[in-house]
Amino acid sequence: MRRRSDRLKWIILTAAGAVVVVILIVAALVVTRLNERRRLEDEWRAAQAAAAAGAAPAAVDPYANRAADAIAAVQRRSAGGATVEARVEARALEERVHALSRSGVEVVGWQAQRVAEHSVYAVTYAYRFHAVEFGPRWYVQLDPEGPRPDGSGGVVPVNGLARQLEKADLDDGLRYLNRADEVLLALTEHQFEQGARLGSALLVFFEGRGEAGDRRVIGWHVVPEATDPSSDLLYRAYFQWEEGGAVQDAWWEVNLTNRDFRAKDLQANEIMAIGVSVGQSDMIDIRPRTLDLTQPPEAEPDPRRRALRYLLANDRLVEAVATLLTYRARGGNLAYDGWDPSVTDERHVYDVACRFTQAGVERRVTWRVDANTGEVVPTSEIAETARLVLEQVDAPAQPEP
Repeated sequence: MRRRSDRLKWIILTAAGAVVVVILIVAALVVTRLNERRRLEDEWRAAQAAAAAGAAPAAVDPYANRAADAIAAVQRRSAGGATVEARVEARALEERVHALSRSGVEVVGWQAQRVAEHSVYAVTYAYRFHAVEFGPRWYVQLDPEGPRPDGSGGVVPVNGLARQLEKADLDDGLRYLNRADEVLLALTEHQFEQGARLGSALLVFFEGRGEAGDRRVIGWHVVPEATDPSSDLLYRAYFQWEEGGAVQDAWWEVNLTNRDFRAKDLQANEIMAIGVSVGQSDMIDIRPRTLDLTQPPEAEPDPRRRALRYLLANDRLVEAVATLLTYRARGGNLAYDGWDPSVTDERHVYDVACRFTQAGVERRVTWRVDANTGEVVPTSEIAETARLVLEQVDAPAQPEP
């Protein structure tokens, strides 16, 4: 019995010893692995430090962050016995160019932006009219070895406003900068082949889908771009409106030399597509056939009929309203109901309405007309939009050529 007990103790002690040996072997392996990992990390850090110490310094870009230098180069440029900066501070262009001085235009000031990764900067003295920024622009070459036109000193005016600012006589050629009326006439009078005019298409763009409570039409802004009469005369024509709390615009480039133009964004293209889609053969005739419109309005003895004839004498206005009604009638639920001139408290002043019924609701496009002077003032949303799409509202009289 005792011999059996001693054998059991020996087995237990042998097993315990084996377990201790296994634990020691595992611990040794773990410690070895950790030491190897630390060694590799130390070697990697040492290699990185050595590589950094031996690496060549990063190349310095000599033309990065040089906007202030580009602006200064423009400001000190000689301009008719003064500097560009002096003429800008004296508001030399703002006093002469309507695009800069009209109500609502804000001064933004000097701006410069690098052209890609080159040594050239685009510099602008910027103005803002609602969402449109514009102003005289120059390119500035900061690399003294870089390409530049002879005599430019590395500063080149790139639009009509910049070139005007540098003229010896600031009044020379102003007629080429203040031609908004001609630009808008060339643009809005354009008639698409067998379609409507562009001005009419603009009215349809805003009023063709019915009323929109959150929309406010701002109107046209025309900016001179290239005004050298020896080459093409180019202008930018922007039409702006506010919708959904944001100002949007459609813009065209207009060439007055050949009376051509190009849409420059998607919204301008959409407006032109509307002009193509409304054919002249489909147009609703809203001119009263009982009136002799061949005679001037002032020849009409009856003041009520004279007020109506003053309004109808504006062919473009009448055509734009007719285009709008034609577009709205495509759904088959519109009827044109004729004209209704009614006298106001001032017996020579009339409220003139073009009436139509749409979806069973009577609607009116209205103006107030002075039968003595022929003055026409829009008094409804459609009438006001028609005025804004056909003319630049606060444009002053243009200088004589």
